[in-house]
Amino acid sequence: DLSNSGLRGAVSNLLSQLTKIQK
Repeated sequence: DLSNSGLRGAVSNLLSQLTKIQK
């Protein structure tokens, strides 16, 4: 699903930003 892929992409992006903040 394109919508599912979009959600996963958004979550991955948010997680990446969170890890950057923690570091």
